[in-house]
Amino acid sequence: ERTARLLHLWGQVDFQDPKTRVQADSVLYHEDTGIGEAWGDVIVTDVATGSEARGRRATYDRKTGLAQLESAPRLVLRETGQAETWVDATRLVVNQDQTEVRARGDVRIQRGTTVASADSALLYRTRDLVLLRGKPQVRQEGTTMRGREIDAHYRGHELERVQVRGGARLTQARSDTLLVPGPNEVFGDSATLHFEAGQLRRAVVVGQARSRYAPVGARADPAALTEPHADATIMLFADQEVEEVPF
Repeated sequence: ERTARLLHLWGQVDFQDPKTRVQADSVLYHEDTGIGEAWGDVIVTDVATGSEARGRRATYDRKTGLAQLESAPRLVLRETGQAETWVDATRLVVNQDQTEVRARGDVRIQRGTTVASADSALLYRTRDLVLLRGKPQVRQEGTTMRGREIDAHYRGHELERVQVRGGARLTQARSDTLLVPGPNEVFGDSATLHFEAGQLRRAVVVGQARSRYAPVGARADPAALTEPHADATIMLFADQEVEEVPF
């Protein structure tokens, strides 16, 4: 049905331009502005990669290529030879080729074994970069990172580097807590964590650096618990455990 340059579509709506496919239960398309509103089981798919965003309501601008999804949307980013990235939030804004994603409200991002959460996030797919703001947290197996701001850098499907600014805190679960209870912990004004093959290898902590940990090989002695303080420190890890603190 066409009314005043409005196109109304109902029932298994499916339309596609060279880059994007939109499917929905119903669509209201404004021909003069190129803006479409979709309801129901909405799916916005990037034709080239097969990446898709789903939600109960969406707005799509054919001129700018921006798609906005609401009502508990989910985005699945797909890349040849890489693990899928899952993004859940209250609201998602995605550009035409889904290389830039803005997420707000109860954000959760999962890629491989890494799970990130925050109040809001900005994901740059071509740069393998995720910016987390508002109570951000990143979990990589037994390691949890928190701070005021977190930038997570990936290489392929693995986490490569995490930059934490403002009240940086690293918590690392230990396998043996019988004699020395609690996790290993590191605190500082800021921290940069380096990963290799998905494993934490090095942490550089700057500004009021302090830590509480039990070194590898000293777990049988309750007195092995170490709590050093310094302006800055570098910690080395092996098999997700503190191996050495050079200074």
